[in-house]
Amino acid sequence: MRSTEPAAAGTIDVGYNHWGYVVNESDPTYAYAPYELTLPSGAKIPVPKEAAYYRAPPRAIVASPTGDRIVLLFNAAVLVCQPSQDIPGRYKITLVEASTGKITPLGEGDGAAHATFRADGELFVQKGRRVMHVAKNGTETALPDGVLLVPPLSRDDQCGF
Repeated sequence: MRSTEPAAAGTIDVGYNHWGYVVNESDPTYAYAPYELTLPSGAKIPVPKEAAYYRAPPRAIVASPTGDRIVLLFNAAVLVCQPSQDIPGRYKITLVEASTGKITPLGEGDGAAHATFRADGELFVQKGRRVMHVAKNGTETALPDGVLLVPPLSRDDQCGF
């Protein structure tokens, strides 16, 4: 196990799976059914199909310290057995504003994805091999190369054996 300390409000990292994704447990007060997020208050926020993976729950539901913003992290793990490729999965990152129900897609692509909120509510997301600071107005600022929230994903050299 990598850590048992909270990574963000309501999320605990519990290690890595065999693809290199961080395995974590989301806050049980949030629930996700296909295309709908249920808040601790019981309010339901619809999530558009283009902002989620088909009928797949998010890998993690990460809430800000105040619960006003929630990030849904979707991963589609795809085992890649071709030597010319070294990325075993895809991700989607979706930001949900709890008070307004506004849905903002933050990115989709290949590789690792992760999100964390600082204690002051500032959001940082990892998209593949880049970490971005996402300001409350939606602007993104890249952190320096090499700064990562989770390790990059790599191909399994034993694939198929």
